[in-house]
This record gives sequence, structure tokens and C-alpha cells, in this order.
Amino acid sequence: DSLTKEVETFYPPLVGIGGDSTYCATQPAILKGYGAHHYKWSDGSTADSLVVTKNAQVWLIGYSSMGCYTDTIRRSITAEPDWDLTTSGTPLFCTGGSTTLSASGAERYLWSTNDTTSSILVDSVGTYTLLAYNKRGCEKQVSFNVVEDFLPKVTDIHLSSPTVDSRHNVLACSIPAEPGVQYS
Repeated sequence: DSLTKEVETFYPPLVGIGGDSTYCATQPAILKGYGAHHYKWSDGSTADSLVVTKNAQVWLIGYSSMGCYTDTIRRSITAEPDWDLTTSGTPLFCTGGSTTLSASGAERYLWSTNDTTSSILVDSVGTYTLLAYNKRGCEKQVSFNVVEDFLPKVTDIHLSSPTVDSRHNVLACSIPAEPGVQYS
């Protein structure tokens, strides 16, 4: 006679939690259990993964198909540390000109113009939005309201004399005043 019996091996040290231990507003921490047949998480769920969107102490117990289980495996989840995003550039250009808007400190950039570089050249008025992402995928958003500064109207200059010579060497000039314009 012979006897055949299925024997399950379950090695708890191979069971664990994978995934990020930080989250941000736009990118939650997604934890995934591995090494077991099924799982039980600290929130009561039995899926193989858990989405975390706030500071938490989570735990996981891994089970074999026959009911063996691991010790409680724990993981701390915290908010991604704030990161520096620096912007520069004047949101103003003179008629016929342009301005450059720039950013630094991110892993990748996406402008409302669909550019993915850290800076863009702007020659049209409007609002330009930048989405910047760190290595973790956390997002910061900055908007620039770009305006055009029109050139002064210098066509109405009046001179006291049409010519200047050694005898008539004093010239008076006048021009209508414009708000925000200085003449020299």
C-alpha cells in the first residue's frame, strides 16, 4: 500500500510588505503583501494590497492556504517631506519681446504649453501653469499671469526749434505725460 499526502510548506520570513512608506496628496502609498496565500491588514481588508493616504501604523498578517500565519508585520506610513520648488522669471514682457519662466528643484515638469523642460520662453499674454513633480510623484503647481508692457508713445515730441547750431544751442522738448513712464 502507499499513502500520498500533500504537505504545505510556509516560511513566514518570506512574507512581507512592499511599497512606499510615504504618501502625498496626489500620490498615496500603495502597500502590497507578498509571500502568503492571503492576507489580513490593520483596516480589516483581506486584499493583497492597501492604499494609505494619511499617517498610519499599518500591520499585516500573512496566511498559508492551510491556516498557518505569520507574526504581525508592521510598517509606518508618513507624509512625504516637503520639497523646494524654486521659480524665477518676470511675468512681463515689452511689446515685441518675450520673457523666460523657469523652475528648479523638481524631478520632472509639465507646463500648460505641454513643454516638459524646466523653463519656457513666453511671447504671448496669458496664464501659464506649471506642474512639478518630485521623485516620489508628489505634485506642486505654480501659475504665472504674464502681461505685456506696452512701449511708451514717443510720437508726440515737440521741440522748441527744428535745428540746433552755435547760435541757437538751447533746445526745449515736451511730450505728453503717460502714467508709469519716465523720460530722460
